[in-house]
Amino acid sequence: MAVHVVYHCVNQVLNTCMRFILQPDFTMKQIFLLFPITLSLAGQVFAQTQLPNANMEAWTTADNGTDSLIGWSSSNAIVIPPVQSLYQETNAWEGKFAANVVTAPFGFVGYSTVGVLVNGEATFSYGGGGGGANVDYESGGGTAITQKPLALTGYYRSETLTPGDQPLAIVVVTKTDQVTGKRDTVGHGQVVFPPSSGYAPFVIPIEDLQPGIDPDSILTIFYSSDPVDVAPFDVWSNLYLDSLNLIYPTTGTTDPDETAPCGLSMYPNPATSSVTFTKGCPSELAVDLYSSTGHIVCQTVLGQTDSQWTVDSSGLQAGTYLVRIKLDGVMRYQKLVILHP
Repeated sequence: MAVHVVYHCVNQVLNTCMRFILQPDFTMKQIFLLFPITLSLAGQVFAQTQLPNANMEAWTTADNGTDSLIGWSSSNAIVIPPVQSLYQETNAWEGKFAANVVTAPFGFVGYSTVGVLVNGEATFSYGGGGGGANVDYESGGGTAITQKPLALTGYYRSETLTPGDQPLAIVVVTKTDQVTGKRDTVGHGQVVFPPSSGYAPFVIPIEDLQPGIDPDSILTIFYSSDPVDVAPFDVWSNLYLDSLNLIYPTTGTTDPDETAPCGLSMYPNPATSSVTFTKGCPSELAVDLYSSTGHIVCQTVLGQTDSQWTVDSSGLQAGTYLVRIKLDGVMRYQKLVILHP
């Protein structure tokens, strides 16, 4: 007999349920995306604009002798030697190279100098000391896009000699105002990376702040330490990045070979008080629900005899969530919207 699985997940109460994606058992080549079209999980990933040099394989040497990731800018351009903010890393998730963004002490006082990595041509500010956030992104950068992505995924390692120090990533999707020339933010995502001595996958959900508005640029900013919380002195931290991938919504398909895994459906979407996932095959299926900050707010495994999972969404904050579906090692994603009248 099928088991009706009910899982109550309240964001404010079940903090222990919230954790970052640390399952190392899938590769970027296995990532697919499904977007709700008729309240089911039908669709495929279409070729879309990606971040430049997203596999971190192409490098050169800057005029100041530091490592330079092609298609990206780093605070190597402004920090004072011997401190460096970015290194080419040979211990990669896949391929030959990864990026190593570094926080290191500067000078005899040991001011913490945060490393910053930005896609495109960006400029940075540097106070030359003072500790803490003396290095920061200033302006510029970005990659041209024409569609809002649902998420940025990739692999990372986070190591530090300073307990509590954690890297930060910010994703900003923008649309240029034709009158003022300024970038208006139409999408945003932000996560703090937990420590991980080995490569682990990450997901940064991107919230659609202005539905219906097509973007023209995406900006990603990686900090080796959170510039708000970093200790002012003697911080050593490393953020390693590899295999970045933008996940886009689908445009729809009628190909029967591109239906959802296990015939999984989700109803209703948008949801208010609850949402029910129903599967139509005897396979084991894992379903995880992620908040806009990239944390798991609830999850379950539907066994071979399980048919449904009902989530009590009344206690979750209103907004956009990502649903990750795992079947036979393959990951698929769907967007879930929760509304509270």
